[in-house]
Amino acid sequence: MCILLGRSASLISKAFQLSRTFTASHKLTSNVYYTKKHEWIKVDGDVGIVGISEYAEQKLGDIVYVELPVVGDTFSVNDQCAVVESVKAVSEIYSPASGTILEVNNDVTKNTKIINKSPLDEVRVSRQ
Repeated sequence: MCILLGRSASLISKAFQLSRTFTASHKLTSNVYYTKKHEWIKVDGDVGIVGISEYAEQKLGDIVYVELPVVGDTFSVNDQCAVVESVKAVSEIYSPASGTILEVNNDVTKNTKIINKSPLDEVRVSRQ
């Protein structure tokens, strides 16, 4: 589930410094941050890779449908950028940073089970 959001590294970094909704994971490298709503963003230069946390995936249960943004879409912090539907609930995914969608992982729309298998590896929602 991958959304690639393009933005300058300094602006992504600044967003983390200004917002207290992000925390660094002890399990992962220092360039991965979580929101209070259980999205994560991995900062790689001027690009952020966005997905959902393992906690969110477990709470949702078996995911049956994923709606991803379109390449070229632009989002601000906390804008809804994707939707995940499970047998238990429908959940919106909110953008943890501002930017433009550069790439999406369409594999998750074809095979939603990969989200339940590995939310942090294969389940990148998009790149911004």
